[in-house]
Amino acid sequence: MNAIGYTKTLQVVSGIAAALAIAACNLNPIAPEATAVPSPVEKEAVLSTIESRPTATPAPEATTILARPGCRLVWNDEFDEDGFPNPAKWFYDQAPNNWNLGTLHYYTNLRKENARVEDGRLIIEARREQMKDRDYTAARLQSRKEWTYGRFEISAKLPSDGRGIVSALWMRGNPRTYGSWPASGEIDIMEHVGHWPDAIHGTIHTEAYNHRIGTQKKETTKLPTARTQLNLYALEWTPSAIRIFVNDTHYFTFENETLSDPAADYRQWPFDNSHHIILSMAVGGGWVGNHNVDPSYFPQQLEIDFVRVFECSYQ
Repeated sequence: MNAIGYTKTLQVVSGIAAALAIAACNLNPIAPEATAVPSPVEKEAVLSTIESRPTATPAPEATTILARPGCRLVWNDEFDEDGFPNPAKWFYDQAPNNWNLGTLHYYTNLRKENARVEDGRLIIEARREQMKDRDYTAARLQSRKEWTYGRFEISAKLPSDGRGIVSALWMRGNPRTYGSWPASGEIDIMEHVGHWPDAIHGTIHTEAYNHRIGTQKKETTKLPTARTQLNLYALEWTPSAIRIFVNDTHYFTFENETLSDPAADYRQWPFDNSHHIILSMAVGGGWVGNHNVDPSYFPQQLEIDFVRVFECSYQ
């Protein structure tokens, strides 16, 4: 274990001890990826208003696991050991290679050029190189474990440049419950596209609310440091609502309509269903448009310092 790993381990042990002192309830233990496609009107609205959006609070400087009130740590990856991502926690999701999404990349498997752990961080890298019938390569990692409810934290630094690149930290519902996407749900904790460099998007997709029919629920916040330093992207998911944060700024809430509307069902709220965590980069596709991809920007990296899952009493 390197020095960073040793320091993080001490922080994890300290954080767990503090968090276990807080009462918490029990945490209850594949489909096309969603690429939100804004209409021209929506795109213009975002571009014209992003400068007036409130700026998210600065990121915490330390990587210490904080004892959130009413929460305890139940799963995490601190990316302490150099090499491939931990195969007990992650697998390479190559299924999108077979989907007609209009993207330009090929998702690779067990290839350090596209996914590796080094110096205490997970690096997901998009590269300009031919593989199969694609002109770019990238990686998409999915957690082996899945969860229903809790607090989810991902510390990440986004690509420095990259018109035509989409970076995403998100969760996808298990299709065994309500069916394939979007019926089983998707929670986008963070989406970032290169041509809106200071904009962070939080989005919800369900059968009733999704980009295919132009009804997805989303909000955007301004984050000038997204590409220059680590920031904390967080989700608090309870039976009554989903709340999305950047650092300590809560900027998006999606409420459970079944609690207030007798006609609502899983089509509005499939979020009593377990979800996997997905960490990914994409090149091209419907949201960014392939004509916007600038080959001179590559390679580009998504850096992730940690992923943490908390069980919380407010669930």
